[in-house]
Parts: sequence; C-alpha cells; structure tokens
Amino acid sequence: MATPIDHLVTYTKGLGLGGLGGCEHAFSKSNTLAASTRYASIFHRQQGITTYLEHNNTSEVYQNLSTCPFYNYKQTLDILTTGPTNVIDEGIFEGWLKEEKEYMQSLHKEPEEKILQMECWQNLIQLQASEDDLITESKVWMPIGF
Repeated sequence: MATPIDHLVTYTKGLGLGGLGGCEHAFSKSNTLAASTRYASIFHRQQGITTYLEHNNTSEVYQNLSTCPFYNYKQTLDILTTGPTNVIDEGIFEGWLKEEKEYMQSLHKEPEEKILQMECWQNLIQLQASEDDLITESKVWMPIGF
C-alpha cells in the first residue's frame, strides 16, 4: 500500500542529484507571472500563463535540449572521478534509505517533547503580546502629570 512518503523525491529510485533542477528553475522563472496575473480574470490569467509557457518553449527549451544532457553527463563524470572511492558496498545506501523510510512511517505524531516545546514557545509569544497590550492600555489610562 502506497503512503505519502513513497512519493517523496528521496525515495524515488533513479532520481539523481539534479533530477528536479529543471523543474525548480522553470517554476522559479514563472514566479514573475504572479504580479501580472494576480488581479486578472480567470481567462486572462490562463491566457498569460499559456503565452508565457509557449514563449518559454520556443525560445529556451529547444536550445537547452543539447546543453542539459551534456552538462549532466559532465557532472556525472566529475562525480565519478573526484568522488569517494572507499565505498565497499553500495547496498549500504539503500539500507540507510530503507531505515529512514521505516522511521518516517513510524512517526504517527510529533514527539511529546517537541509538542511541549512548541506550546511553551506559543505561550511566550502570547505573554509578550499581553505585556505589550498592558503597556499600551496603561499609557491610555495614565492620568496626565504622572
């Protein structure tokens, strides 16, 4: 049975160091659309996004089709030549991932200590806000000349 943890990038077999770098770059660039589409109608918002993506496809994607695999290949060769060579059993990494995944799945709720720390922090924030309100109210009701 699949759990939400199964869909995390960490546990997706074959997804390497830069597997989602292109997606991150594309979404980061598309953030510039927010200002122009924020108050637009649904139609104009979709039109703006579609126009942006079409322009991006024609102007950048085709140029990057050859450079992206080249740089990925180059990065892989660099890692293989300069990376650690003292790994005896590569299966140890899969074991670590399996242990981590099992640990993450065993967490049904936050540890009690973390819950108490967060409640303490929230209470301190509320105390500070109450003290600020008290000071403000005291100034309003303070007789003139005191």
